Amino acid sequence: IVVQWADGDRLTGRPKRESMAVCSLLGRHDVLYSTLRRTTIKVLPATRPLVPEEVRVSGSYGHARKGVRGNHQVAYAHDSDPGTTWSSGDWKGWMEFDLGESTSLASVRAVLQFDPPGSADHRIYISDQPIGTDRAHARLLKKFSGHRNDGDVLEAVCPPGACARFVQIHCTASRSWFNIRELEVYPREADGIE
Repeated sequence: IVVQWADGDRLTGRPKRESMAVCSLLGRHDVLYSTLRRTTIKVLPATRPLVPEEVRVSGSYGHARKGVRGNHQVAYAHDSDPGTTWSSGDWKGWMEFDLGESTSLASVRAVLQFDPPGSADHRIYISDQPIGTDRAHARLLKKFSGHRNDGDVLEAVCPPGACARFVQIHCTASRSWFNIRELEVYPREADGIE
């Protein structure tokens, strides 16, 4: 099998199985490699992250006093601009997206603002009920522990069939304030093979 990328790079390899699973309008079928002359894999355009209907947070820096517009607004965590940042104003905290309805999820991606570098513990949860501080009914999607630098990306790939309305990132311990440049939740798209 040869896979050629748009930039001209090529991957060549021999499949380890005798067949590949193909999903079509007629259902799922196993197609033997020996029966194929040519296979084209259609690369679908990149999916855009979902836009939350509502965002809840444990707290925000710059919003403690009435009338003060902080430079770390909640909307900055989902404005598609990694140059802006939401800050919890604390060493720990959480941010939760309400997607409006239960959605089939592909992945959750967080770009951190982290200064000074150091250790931290982050967890990503999903649920069909609001999560807030009660995570007993939420599903832990992934736990990230270790050293963090500014701009680090935490990505949790959702298993097939993962559906949720609420997505939360929770920082349980950190050497820096809990800050997010971008939190992105991607829907699962139908896989296509041509």
